[in-house]
Amino acid sequence: MADDSMLQQRLLDIDRQLHAVDRLLLSHYINPINEKEEKKKFLSDAAYDPQFRYQPLLFNPAYAADDVRKILIGSSRAEAVFKKKAESILLHLQLLARRGTPLFPEISFRLFGKPSQQLIGIAMLYARLKVNDDMVCELKSADVKALFKSAFFKYGFHWDIDERDMPARAYVSSHEKKLYLQRGACFSKAFVKKLIVHEVATHILRAENGAKQPYKIFSSGLAGYLMTEEGLAVYNEAANNVNTAKELKAYGGRVLAVHYALRGSFRETYRQLLQYFPEDAAWQLTVRVKRGLGDTSRPGAFTKDIVYLKGYLAMLDYAQKGSDVDVLYYGKVGLDDIPYLKDIPGLIHPRFLPLFQSFDFFLKTIESGLLLDIKFLSKPLLTPLEMTRDGLKKLFGKW
Repeated sequence: MADDSMLQQRLLDIDRQLHAVDRLLLSHYINPINEKEEKKKFLSDAAYDPQFRYQPLLFNPAYAADDVRKILIGSSRAEAVFKKKAESILLHLQLLARRGTPLFPEISFRLFGKPSQQLIGIAMLYARLKVNDDMVCELKSADVKALFKSAFFKYGFHWDIDERDMPARAYVSSHEKKLYLQRGACFSKAFVKKLIVHEVATHILRAENGAKQPYKIFSSGLAGYLMTEEGLAVYNEAANNVNTAKELKAYGGRVLAVHYALRGSFRETYRQLLQYFPEDAAWQLTVRVKRGLGDTSRPGAFTKDIVYLKGYLAMLDYAQKGSDVDVLYYGKVGLDDIPYLKDIPGLIHPRFLPLFQSFDFFLKTIESGLLLDIKFLSKPLLTPLEMTRDGLKKLFGKW
């Protein structure tokens, strides 16, 4: 017992020092601040590739890296989790420091990896799905913002919602306890239903559970948590039958966009994606994988977008073995972290799970405004067999 107390105190000290740097790593630093201007140039000049600029960092990444390297971390199994987090923070600092340079893609690869041939093959099946691309405009971002503010208040979550110019339609920032919506976007009710499952039932619940742990990294995310985070989100979408053919096509497109961007320029990537997507969607996919670069005429990619489909496949494998999905709600943990959780003293069992009565109340609050009907199912919509060409054709019809 005394040994556990001493270990916990040591981990709390390490955690405090890591968090002081980790909270600086805001993802909007990767988003170009001149996307609109560059899109106009790109569309008006067939030979032009965007030249992206980025918001200046409000801290010195070299000094922050020095602070991380000074942290003394031992060799116990519990401390191994914190050591991996320290290494991940150092890589993220390098990534931010190298925005706009040719070195950016290599750091991205070290953080998120590259798509395997198997993943590319599955992504191509998804990208070939025929979907209705007409955007149903039922709710403005301001309407969705007001709706979620009310729901968070009733549920007891102290989160805010804001609008921001960004490629993604929605994004959760655990550091700031904010849900960001794309400024000026228009949403369908079906998309907001997906948003609830993806952002709330996954990202926000894991962040809230993590915030109740004695260690802050369980709220901001352990090293490598992101693939599990996004994979679980897609798994939850499938389990609730809200990831339509259109959503699966988008996840496939993200992998293909990374694949093409690693080999070609912005324009070459964009042209390849036009085989599967309309112009606006192809633009957004290309921006997502070329952000972080300065001169996008060069090959290279921000490879983060492979984590959705790659993580989903890993989650399917994990869940179909009968493994406990609830353990992933201890906070923002990864599948690789599960064996180590029992070695970390002081962890609290997850309070918020998707099936809890309070979460059902939250869903009903939103359903009452959107006339939605969300029911948590026991298994995902797509099995590995259904992810084959014949299976997808049977589920979604046309190719």
